[in-house]
Amino acid sequence: MRRWLLGCLLTILCGVELGAQQPNGPLGSMNLNSVDGPPFPILQTIGRGTSVDFRIGGLPSARFVTFGSSSLSGVTFPFQGQFVDLNLAGLFTVLNGFETPGLLTDNTGGFSASFPVGQTVALNSTSAYQSAVENPAAAGGLSFTAAVRVTIVPGLVTQNLAMGDDTTSAFSLVPFGLTFPFYSQTYTTLHVCSNGFVNFGPVGDTNYNPTPADFLTGAPRVAGFWSGLNPGIGGTISVQIDQSLQVPTIDIRYQDVAEFGVGSTHTFTIRLNAAPIGDIQIINSPQNGPSLFTATVVGIGPGGGLGNQPQKNLSQLPLSPVFGMANENFYELYTLPSGTNPGNVFDLTATTLNFLAVGPGFPGASYIGN
Repeated sequence: MRRWLLGCLLTILCGVELGAQQPNGPLGSMNLNSVDGPPFPILQTIGRGTSVDFRIGGLPSARFVTFGSSSLSGVTFPFQGQFVDLNLAGLFTVLNGFETPGLLTDNTGGFSASFPVGQTVALNSTSAYQSAVENPAAAGGLSFTAAVRVTIVPGLVTQNLAMGDDTTSAFSLVPFGLTFPFYSQTYTTLHVCSNGFVNFGPVGDTNYNPTPADFLTGAPRVAGFWSGLNPGIGGTISVQIDQSLQVPTIDIRYQDVAEFGVGSTHTFTIRLNAAPIGDIQIINSPQNGPSLFTATVVGIGPGGGLGNQPQKNLSQLPLSPVFGMANENFYELYTLPSGTNPGNVFDLTATTLNFLAVGPGFPGASYIGN
C-alpha cells in the first residue's frame, strides 16, 4: 500500500494544474488546533514551545497516511478528482496507518493526538502537511484532506535549571532576541540564584543570609524571596519566556523550593517584562509563608551603594503607591516568626507587588511601587 500510494503521488507530477486546492471533506479531513478552513490550503501560525492538537476525520476504523514537506507547492497536482498541495520535493511520512497496526480512526471516525513543538525550532520556519484517509468509495480508495502550512512564531519556552544549595545559573536572553532594562542599565543575562533572587552584572551571587547592607551595596537585584533556600532538597526553579504576548515576559519560577534544613517550602515568581517596558512583578502563592530558617529580603534595588533609602512597608504599596526617585530602591527585611523578639514577620502571602519602570535602561530611571 505504501509503495502504491507513493507511486500515485509521483505520477501526478505530469498533471499540473494552477489555482485549485483540496478542501477538507466529511470523509477526509485534517485540522490542527481545531482550525479546518476554509479557505484552503489552511495557513496557521504555531508558537514555539507550545503543542499542536492534531485531528483526522473520516470513516470509522479507517487507516490514514499523513505526509509532510517543507512547504506548499506553488501549483497543485490533480489526482483522480482530488488535489495534492504539498511540495513533493523532500516529501516525508509523518504517520502511516498502513504500516503501523492500530493507527486508525475510532468508531466515530476520528483520530486525535497532541504533538509538542520544540523550544528550539527556528522562528519563521515553515512546514506543510496533508493526509490521505482510507475510503473504499473514493477514487483510488483514499480521500485527501486539505493541506496545512505551519509557520513557527514566538511562543512559550520553559527551561528548568539544575540547581542545588547556594548555586547560581546564568540565563542568556540573547537566543530569544530579548533584553531587560533595570534602573540605568540594560542586560542580556540573568543570574538566577537558588536562594530566591535574580541579580544582574558580570557574576552571580549566592548569599543565603541577607542583610539590608547586602541588598544596598551588592549587585543590582530583584529579590523575590531572598532567604536560605535549597532546591537540592526539594522543589524546582525554572525560567519561562512567553513571546506570544505583546510585551514578552520572563518568569523566574520557584516551585515548592525547600528551606535549608527545615521542612517548609516556598512558591513564588519573579516576572520581568522585557525591553522596552521593564516592569517587574513579584508574585507570591497563597502557600508562600515566612522563612523558618533565616531572615528574608524582598524587593528591587540598583545595588552598588546607590539609592540608600530606608526599607519600606511593601505590603502597603498597593494601598499607597510610592513614586520613587532615580535609583530609589524598594525593599523590606523580614525576620523569623519565632523567638523572644520576632520583629517584622513576612506578610506578603498571596500578594503581587508591582514595580512600574519609568525610563528603564537610561540614567535617571525610577520605579513606581504599588
